[in-house]
Amino acid sequence: MMETKLNKMGALRGAAGTILGALAIVSLSTAQANAGDSSGAAALRSSGFSCKKSVGNTGGWAECTGKATWRIESDCVAQADLRNGWYGQSGGTVRRSAPDCRFSIRKITVETR
Repeated sequence: MMETKLNKMGALRGAAGTILGALAIVSLSTAQANAGDSSGAAALRSSGFSCKKSVGNTGGWAECTGKATWRIESDCVAQADLRNGWYGQSGGTVRRSAPDCRFSIRKITVETR
C-alpha cells in the first residue's frame, strides 16, 4: 500500500515537471513572437495604421485607417488561400472587400509591406 502511494507521488511529480517545462516553452515562444512583432505590425500601429475586419460565410472586408501598403488574405476552407492586390493608402479610411472563397472562409488577415 505504501509502495503504491509512493509510485503515485513520483508520477505526479513527473507530470508536474512536464507541465512546468511546457509552460516555460510556451512563455518563451510567446515572448519571441511578441519581440518579432515590434518591427512589423507594432511599428505600423505606432504610426497610426489600424484595421477593423469582418468575416461572413464566404468573404469579408477590412477597413483600414492611416498610411500603409496593404492587401487582404482570405483563409479559405477546402481551397488555397486567396489574396487581393496591394493597395497603397496615403491616409484616411478605406474599406476593401476580401477575396471570396468558394465554400467558406475561416478568417481574413491584413498583410502590409
